[in-house]
Amino acid sequence: MLQLASDHIDSWYASGLTFKWQGNDIFYRDFGDGAPMLMVHGFPTAGCDWAGIAAKLDRQFRLIVPDLLDYGWSRNPSGTTWHIHDQADMLEALLEELGVTACHLVVHDVGDTVGQELIARHDAGALTFAAMEREGKVIEQCHKWLTAASKAGSVHEDEAFRCFADAFAQI
Repeated sequence: MLQLASDHIDSWYASGLTFKWQGNDIFYRDFGDGAPMLMVHGFPTAGCDWAGIAAKLDRQFRLIVPDLLDYGWSRNPSGTTWHIHDQADMLEALLEELGVTACHLVVHDVGDTVGQELIARHDAGALTFAAMEREGKVIEQCHKWLTAASKAGSVHEDEAFRCFADAFAQI
């Protein structure tokens, strides 16, 4: 993921919300217009990783961007060890709290594993929401572009964001 300047991080967190889950304050952002899109970050970072891409998607999607338990501003005061299924439980509870019954699912790194758990629950009929996009078309398209641009030595942050935004616009 791309690095953000500290003023962007401060701005990201200043406009967020918290949700109480099993005694923990879970930080999340909920903004934008359109079909809901849950964006789950990777290790060892936080939801603010998505800030640059989110700024290009919020006119097309309602973005729900949490910090997973024990990441970013989702603190773990008890020191409890959280597992992938716990992260998935928390995300289900957050979406239920927000009244979301179906959403696009965008994941990265450890978020991939959490996303796989959510999809497995969906396939087993045990998920409280439906993942609407899960075929990897966006990542495949962007991966091809980024690979070609890297070989040419011409990867620029704005172009990478534009690639993702264009790909998401086709969903």
